[in-house]
Amino acid sequence: MTSTALHRIAPWATALILVALWWLGMKLFHIESYVLPTPFEAVEAMVKYRAAFLHHGLATLSTTLAGFALAVAFGLCLGIFVGTFRIVYSALYPILIAFNSVPKAALVPILVIWFGARTVLAVATAFMLSFFPVIVNVATGFATIEPELLESCVPSALRAPIWWSRSVFRVPCPISSRH
Repeated sequence: MTSTALHRIAPWATALILVALWWLGMKLFHIESYVLPTPFEAVEAMVKYRAAFLHHGLATLSTTLAGFALAVAFGLCLGIFVGTFRIVYSALYPILIAFNSVPKAALVPILVIWFGARTVLAVATAFMLSFFPVIVNVATGFATIEPELLESCVPSALRAPIWWSRSVFRVPCPISSRH
């Protein structure tokens, strides 16, 4: 069997082994099905309640995507700002690190008090989980641009003002500097 075939089979084999261990553990330790259903009962319930799973799965997907889209929008804007100006980086980066070090599970009860147990809570939670990685990666990308790359970009050839070239042409530079 080739290496490629093994890589394709590996996830399926692992899943089958885990299901077998699940079933075997239930039989060996005499776990009742009301505590932990058997693999067959779990599949049976998924088929029986597939409409509810689909409905709630799509609701979860939409709130997750909304939170991520907000995190990308705000993280991109703030990340560009933080990564472009050293003083803003020095002022905001420690606060961002402090915010990220707070366990998100500790903030959820506060969000429940503020927003209630509604869709806004799920969007805010998704936002909190994805905002920090977006802002850090964007800020790092902009902060580590080599000055030669900025000067070698198209704006110098266009004789553009420095403020215009730094704002308009800075975005493509972090992307191209990674290659």
